[in-house]
Amino acid sequence: MTNPTLLETLQRYQEYQPTEFDPKGKALGDHQNWYVSNIGLNRDSNLLDQSNFTSFAQALKDIEPEGNHWQIHRFGHWSCGWFEILILNPETSEVLNKALEIMESLKTYLGPLDDVHHSNLEHKAFMEWIDDGIFEVRFKLEDDILLEPFESKITNSEISDCLNEIEWTYMDDGSPYIDIEENWTLIKMELSKVLDFETLSPSCNGSNRVYFFVQAFYKDIIGANQKTLDDVLKGKNLYKNSEEILENINDLKVVISDKVWNCCLDDSGSIEAVRYHY
Repeated sequence: MTNPTLLETLQRYQEYQPTEFDPKGKALGDHQNWYVSNIGLNRDSNLLDQSNFTSFAQALKDIEPEGNHWQIHRFGHWSCGWFEILILNPETSEVLNKALEIMESLKTYLGPLDDVHHSNLEHKAFMEWIDDGIFEVRFKLEDDILLEPFESKITNSEISDCLNEIEWTYMDDGSPYIDIEENWTLIKMELSKVLDFETLSPSCNGSNRVYFFVQAFYKDIIGANQKTLDDVLKGKNLYKNSEEILENINDLKVVISDKVWNCCLDDSGSIEAVRYHY
């Protein structure tokens, strides 16, 4: 059974106008009396609308692939570049009943008609964005104290896998992406897992952080100025020498069991030693 209430709201093709600023009557030939469905598509449609339009057309195609009772027509437009409409043969048919059923359901249901199709569309959009995401991550890596020394060892594939573990944010058109700045802590954690990241963090907060760090790892520290390190360990000119070491922190290394850690300052100002298992 057709839905007369819904049918009354649909424009006939001969009367159809995309906006109030457009002339009526885009129809040609025998389709002038066909109904224009209320599910359309244009250049600016979001992912949900794109998915639902495709799923709507597919549902009708599954019933009647020849297109004798439904068709998609495409037009250029001054406002949105182009748009597509799906028109329906007014004769009572299984196609018309199905179309009205779907249109009626979308009056109260705002989600995708086909969850799998919509998810695939989201994933495709995310993978189109991923190159931008990788570039942003590398930009952040170059400015990150802990990870910068290993940036060149991190592959694009590893960054991509990492980003796929982070919860998406959505643009206005429904396209998913990752806010790199907002999720940087999580991204670092994921990269650390992928790259087998290790840290050594002795208790070295406060004004004596250099002294405590050198005291903890003195026998294994190399780099910087050895006399300066000796002076720090003995407490001679502690603050002056500590400042020198902090200024040259990237020259310090900690060697334990033939494994080398690069020294740096973490976000709290403590000294850390970091390495990857490559």
